[in-house]
Amino acid sequence: MYSPMMFGAAQQIVKRMAHHMRELKIRQGDTAYHRYITVSAGSYFVTAGERQSTLTEILAIADAAVDQAKKQGRDRSILLDYFS
Repeated sequence: MYSPMMFGAAQQIVKRMAHHMRELKIRQGDTAYHRYITVSAGSYFVTAGERQSTLTEILAIADAAVDQAKKQGRDRSILLDYFS
């Protein structure tokens, strides 16, 4: 969970992680479709008090965000908020 001031910071953190992973150029197996490992990430943004969610619900939504990112292709990220 992030505070409203951290919403943009969260997006930047994910972008930096993906960038650094690309820079590492970690090779996948010879049978892999793509040569290097990339990052797909999903996050869920909810301000405390806006919605009563359990940790299980929050993680399930973040997991669904990862699935959306992967469906868009490799090396993608999705940051959902309560209003999404």
